[in-house]
Amino acid sequence: MQRLVNLVFAVLFSFFVYGIGDALGQPDPPPPTPPAPTPLTPEQVAALVDENKRLKAEIEAKAKGGEPPTPPTPPKPEDDPLRTKARNEKDEEERTKSNTKKIESALQFNLGIDEFVKTNKELLPEEIGRVVAAGHKETFDTAVSKANALKSSIIQTYFAVQANVDQLTSAQKATLDGYLKLTKNGKEDKAAEIYETIFEPAIETIRKVKKAEEVGRSRAGFASSSSSSAAYKEKLMKGSRASYLGEKEK
Repeated sequence: MQRLVNLVFAVLFSFFVYGIGDALGQPDPPPPTPPAPTPLTPEQVAALVDENKRLKAEIEAKAKGGEPPTPPTPPKPEDDPLRTKARNEKDEEERTKSNTKKIESALQFNLGIDEFVKTNKELLPEEIGRVVAAGHKETFDTAVSKANALKSSIIQTYFAVQANVDQLTSAQKATLDGYLKLTKNGKEDKAAEIYETIFEPAIETIRKVKKAEEVGRSRAGFASSSSSSAAYKEKLMKGSRASYLGEKEK
């Protein structure tokens, strides 16, 4: 009996120490097979390569005591091709319209500048006539380049007279001063804008002032008094500048 008890105890101890599998002489079950890794896409591989290069460059920069390089800006997602095409076509159409308008305006200016100088002879410095005549003898690539060159020369010649500068508002004087500091090409590029916003209003103001001055003198009898005429002219000038140049009367 005692031998039976000892045998049972020995069997239980074997189960406790070696496990049921070892006690029964059976091998342990194999571990579960891990799932196969999902293959990387070419984009993911490229991203990993770029990230590896960035980290390597950052480590090298820190080792040299410098600042790490700025990470590259990630590319923007590709836009819809039809939207891109429609936008490009619209932009091209607007550029075509703008260029056509510039060409038409330049041709009109080039054809009418002689008549303009003749009509406004009393308002313009005599040199402008010679400037325009010299411009007609030059060769230009386009009508726009000729118009811009003529406008640039006319602007500079007209405002070389200090009295013509004095009639401008403070804002116009500042704009003109910045324009006159540009290079030759810079002046020609902005000539159309300055001609339209400063030169033409200045000429119109002088024309209106002279006309009103003549009418006023004839009606009020100021022709005999130089001091009264000067005062009246100054009053007309201020009123005209307020109307045509936007300057507030003081």
